[in-house]
Order: sequence, then C-alpha cells, then structure tokens
Amino acid sequence: MNRTFIFSTTNKIFFGLARQRFSTMSFPKVFVRSDEAEKLHIQLTLPSFYGYKLDLGLERSVDEELGRCLDRMVASIVVKVKKKGKKKIKTELSTIADTLKVNLYHQDVKVDVATLNKHAWIQDALLEVGETKFQVEFNPPTVKSLQLPDHVVVRLPVHPKLDVNFAETDQCAFAWYRNVSGSTKHNTNKGMAMEVDDHCLDNNDHWIEVGRTLRYVPTKEDLGHELILQCTPKSGDRTGKTVTAKSEKVKDAYITDVYPFEKRHSFTKNNSDHGSFRMVSYNILADLYADSDFSRDVLYPYCPAECLAKDYRYPLILWELRDYNADVICLQELDKKLFLGDLSEQFSKQGFSGHFKMKTNGKGGDVPEGTGILVRNSKFSVLEEYYIDLKEVLEKDPMFQDLKNKIATKPVLLEKMMTRTTGLHVVVLDSKEVPDRKICVATTHLYFHPKSPNIRLIQADMCLQYLSQIVKGYKEKGEHLPVIICGDFNSSPITGVSQFMMQKEVPANYTDWFAGGKEEYVEDLKLRHDFNFTSACGFPRYTNYVGGFEGCLDYIYIESDYFQVSKVIPLPSHEEITQHGALPNQCFPSDHLALVCDITWKQQK
Repeated sequence: MNRTFIFSTTNKIFFGLARQRFSTMSFPKVFVRSDEAEKLHIQLTLPSFYGYKLDLGLERSVDEELGRCLDRMVASIVVKVKKKGKKKIKTELSTIADTLKVNLYHQDVKVDVATLNKHAWIQDALLEVGETKFQVEFNPPTVKSLQLPDHVVVRLPVHPKLDVNFAETDQCAFAWYRNVSGSTKHNTNKGMAMEVDDHCLDNNDHWIEVGRTLRYVPTKEDLGHELILQCTPKSGDRTGKTVTAKSEKVKDAYITDVYPFEKRHSFTKNNSDHGSFRMVSYNILADLYADSDFSRDVLYPYCPAECLAKDYRYPLILWELRDYNADVICLQELDKKLFLGDLSEQFSKQGFSGHFKMKTNGKGGDVPEGTGILVRNSKFSVLEEYYIDLKEVLEKDPMFQDLKNKIATKPVLLEKMMTRTTGLHVVVLDSKEVPDRKICVATTHLYFHPKSPNIRLIQADMCLQYLSQIVKGYKEKGEHLPVIICGDFNSSPITGVSQFMMQKEVPANYTDWFAGGKEEYVEDLKLRHDFNFTSACGFPRYTNYVGGFEGCLDYIYIESDYFQVSKVIPLPSHEEITQHGALPNQCFPSDHLALVCDITWKQQK
C-alpha cells in the first residue's frame, strides 16, 4: 500500500478528534517527519530532566511497532543523562529506565504499543515523557540543511544554502546575529546547521541582531566577528523548529575601493528605454575549471585560492549580473548548481524566466556546466527554445549530411568533431513593447584549443545553418525573425570565425583550414551564410586576460538590417584588470569580461 495514502487516511480519522481536545491547550512540540526512505524522524527537547536540557533525535522505521520506538526513546534519554549526570545520578539510571513513563495518546486514549509507527504518530497526537507532554507536529515545516560559505567577507553578499521540507522559503523567518563577545557557546562545525541556544541568542552582551532576510551583506562592523543565521521554517499558519548556522569570523574585503564592475553599474542604473533592450553575454568560468589543483597551481597561480572558490565567486557574479539591469542575459560555463540554486531564485524574483542546457560529453553523460539564457518577462515572451548538440546533429541530422561526408574523408578531424561538447542554445522572443517584433537569440561556446581554428569554423557554420532553418520557418509564415548570436567564440578578430561572421564567407584555401595539418585538411570546404552581422560591442583589446594570454574572444553579433547599438557599457580599464595580476582575481570572478550593450530596433523596411 502506498505510504502517503496510509498517513493521509489515518490523519483523517484522528485529526479532527485530537484537535477537539487539544486545540485550546498549549504544549511543547515533538516534531515528526516522514521521508521517502520509509523512515520517521522524531525530534524533541526535554527542557529540564534531572536538571539537564536534553535534545533527542530518533530515526525509526515507519513499519516498526510503537513500543520499540518508545523503548528506544527511553534508552536515548538514559544515555544522554549518563553523559551529563554526576555520579549520584548515574546510580539511578536503571531506576529511570524502569520507571520513566513514555506513552502516546490519541484523544485521551493510549495508543497500543503494537501499533505501527506509521499509524501511531499523527498530527496533534500527545506524547507523554514523564510529567512532560508534547503535541505531535507531523511533517512540520522543516529545515533539512542550512549552511553558510566558508569565507564571509565584508561587502560580499552572503548566499546561504537552504533546503526546506514542507515549507516555503519566502515564508520562512530569518534573523542574523553578530557575536560581540569574542567567543561562542555553540559547539558546531563551521557553516553547518545547529541547534538554537536561546539563552545565548537572548544574551544582549553576546549577540546583536543585524539583519532579517535570507541574504546578508557583511559590514565593517562585522569584521572579525562570527555571524549566526537563524531560520524558522514556515508554511501558511504552520511553524517548524528553528535552526541556525554559524560562520567563521568575517574577513576584510580584498579591496578598499569599489569593485570594477560597480563602476560599470553607473551606466546601467536605469532599465533600458522603452522599445530597446539591454543584452549581456558573459562566460562566468565554471567551478569545474576554476577550483582545482591545476587551476590553482598552473592556470591562475596569481589568484588567492579562496578567491577561486565558488563561495567567493558566485556572489560576485550574481551581484554583477543583477545591477546591469539587463533584459536578455546569455551565460556560458554556467554551473548546473548555480542555475538551479541562487541564480534562478534571484532572477525569478526580478521577473526573469530562466533557461539552461547542459553539455554532454559524448559518452552518454552530462558535463555539469552549460549555457543559460535569462529573459525579462516584462520585455519579452519566450515563444520557443531549442538546443542542438553539434556532434549529435552532425551524426544524425540530414541538414548536415553533406558536411559530414566531407569531414568523414579525414577520420582524425571527424573524431575530433564527434568528441567536442559544443552546443547551440536558442530562444525565440516576442517583444511586449514593440508590436510584431520577434528575435532569435542564440548563444554558444566554441571549442577552445588554440590549434583548432578549423574545428571552430565548422562549428560556427553549423550554428548559422541551424539558425537559418529557424528563420526560414518564420519567413514561410510571413514573419521576420532577426538573429542575435553571442557567446565565447574562442576566436580573435583576425581569425577565420570572425571573418566568417562579418564577411559572410570563408574560402576553401583560407589559412585556418590548414591548422590541423594534412590529416585534417578537407579539400574544397568553403563556407557561406546570408546574415549581415556586426559586432555590437566592437573589437576590444581583450575580453579574456589570463597569465600569458590576452585576446578578444567574446562577441554579441547582431543583424545590422534590423538592429542598431545605442550604448555600449565600457569595459574596466587595463589598470583595474591588471592590478592583481590577471583574471580571475580578487575583484573579477571570471577569466572573461562581460559584454553589455543596449540595442534598439531599426524601422522595418
């Protein structure tokens, strides 16, 4: 029988009867939670048992008899008293075990000890432990986990990791406290969820309340002090058990002035004008590539290790993106966890829809990073979304059969194409401000290897062929569908990909075709497309600056027949970027720079 059905049926029988007796009474709570693993989790606090406060937590099978569960509860009490009690009390433990009354009641009727746990522990049942009675709160709003980052820094927003059951995050109550005593009575691991010590938090000599929201921005006053976040889970009129998480001591910011992206925010304080839209394209550096021994020791040795950790970089990325006040945001190297967590939560509250696609590794598995497109709902409706894995469509899609046949003449080249993770992520948008205006927005992240411009050319061609088919479908319906494609093209302005995008063709004898030598050179492979692209943010000196390399690799290509650029948000200065060596660093969370511009529609011909 389905366990959920069993619980709901039993509750229907006893819920109303039990509430009649106890609705006017006030008892401390015993929290009982069921989960999908056929377990019951029971939590209660005995405020004074032999002079000690005892916190009990039991995990029992739903199919266990109640008597065995209650016996275990008594045994747990004895163990805790033994650990805390003096010698005199320890001699009385056997007496405690034999005489302590522990019973469960349904409307004044003692529940038979042979009753299974899943039928016994119901909402508003009454648990008796000695002289203390507890009201059962079944499946209450519960904090499953609450965790603070390892590093808490002045001015850097703190994004706690919160997981709740039977609760709504936006209904939960939060409170932040600063420890001003120089010590804490909490004995917990850093950042992890822990029991509330009411005495400690109520002592104004030790703790000062500093905030009442889930997120908190540490101030100079917090420097050198521990912080505590207290969360009380709620859902409607139901309230669960409060838990807290404690931080390490707050560290000083790595910079004394503003972050460079804050200067860029001075150009984006207001939303885009009516009839125009603001775009961002940003490779945010996936945690997979940032926080490893190789990245710390070889790729980014100039960057402090803690500044490569996601707990430091993610809040900076979210802060930077939020205050661009963009309408369409295209991200590359977006971590799955970031998208499903803080990114989606923050931007959904700001009125965005979020779209994420993970890369695949060619072995049937996923790479835990990919591309994301965020769209402001007040500006656009999302009509369609597409994602193509280039290796997959090269293998299966008739559209690319001729291309595959040519590449197949060079097995080494074909093998390289079939093992790349590159994809094309597309959304079709309908403007809510300008009638009959749609846009096809696409983002991609082409293969990175510096000795493979030939592969990037083929990938770029496949992207544009696919976009051409989408445009063709709308044209057949009598609709214009202009294209914007952006991302990390891993190609400088003087390479074949940039020439292909801007000049619409690449001849068969172009230099990049010979980059892989004879074993990768395909005769008579020439490319052409019909889009009139221009680079919305021009060709800056670089968008990627790491130790030993700098280059313009990122672009927002727009069709000049339909769009014009009204504003480009200036990039940080070279001095700001190199102040700490290269990217990423204490001030920049990625090895790339975000491209940001305002785009307006041209009058249709």
